[in-house]
Amino acid sequence: EFIQTAFIEQRSVRYRSRSQTYIQITTSTLEPRIDNYMIFTVNVSRYCPQVHYHIISASRIVYTDTIQMRDSRQQTVYVAVTRRMAPSAHILAYFVDVTGELVADVIHFHVNITSDTVALNLTINQRKDLTGNTVELLAYGPPQARVAFAGTEYAQYQLYGGNDFLEMDVRN
Repeated sequence: EFIQTAFIEQRSVRYRSRSQTYIQITTSTLEPRIDNYMIFTVNVSRYCPQVHYHIISASRIVYTDTIQMRDSRQQTVYVAVTRRMAPSAHILAYFVDVTGELVADVIHFHVNITSDTVALNLTINQRKDLTGNTVELLAYGPPQARVAFAGTEYAQYQLYGGNDFLEMDVRN
């Protein structure tokens, strides 16, 4: 008898700052999706003029920017979620304190690669080469939209196996 067990290991590291300076980055976006915005909030325990952040996915820096703190200890930023962040990424926020200490925080997040349904315009050109043997399908839509076509021979189509896709099957 085979009994499969799974072990989940989670580690946390407690950090103590000698200067009592900390940074915390959080997100209020529960499910990040491509082509939507993700909201990050940065809190610092001591005033700093600016906080730098990098979004890293698949060992590549996808996006980087600087947050001007504007005499505040909390700022919120909106970042557009792109395909380069999928399937998961992490954001690293940091600043250098007046004592020279590097203060940093990181959070990891999963990106949902399914975006909302987009409207496409499909044009069928049945006489592309004037012989009638070629059919051209042209799809027009927004940038980065994914379109797929599937074709089958007419003889096979006539057999009709009853396994046709319905419009709702494709959308779901």
